[in-house]
Amino acid sequence: MLATHQLQFIAILVLSLETTLTYSATTSIPQELHIGFSAAPESSTTPFQAVLSDPNGNFSLGFLRVNRNQLALAVLHVASSEPFWVANPTHAASWFDTTRLFFNGSLVLSDPETRVSWSTATNGDRAVLLNSSNLQVQTKGAPLWESFHFPYRYPRPGPEFHR
Repeated sequence: MLATHQLQFIAILVLSLETTLTYSATTSIPQELHIGFSAAPESSTTPFQAVLSDPNGNFSLGFLRVNRNQLALAVLHVASSEPFWVANPTHAASWFDTTRLFFNGSLVLSDPETRVSWSTATNGDRAVLLNSSNLQVQTKGAPLWESFHFPYRYPRPGPEFHR
């Protein structure tokens, strides 16, 4: 049952990426999130809403529209619009104006239906996205949590290569 839901989520995610992702050049995307940060998905039809950028602007963390009513918190490669990492890939949050991503020492994604959909469960002082696409929660510059420890395997067409 879990595998079926995961496959459905991945299929919806791939279909949502067929739409060209747009980024606003006039919007300043922060390179660090500090305690007290909060963001909500906008009701626009934009398929990706960035909330954090790496210093070079190659990767962004943000709300990725999975379908009309659901979203994923994802790190995307800006040029290709491909997700490099997705928080909780087996469960999408609801796309509501009351859905929130906030930083209180942990990165937390919550929505009114599921309450806390995903959390880093940390006690850091900032969240950063590195040039490598690694999302980190840090305290005094040292990582407490990092997305590279929770890899997301993006399904790609074609043969798979194994070592």
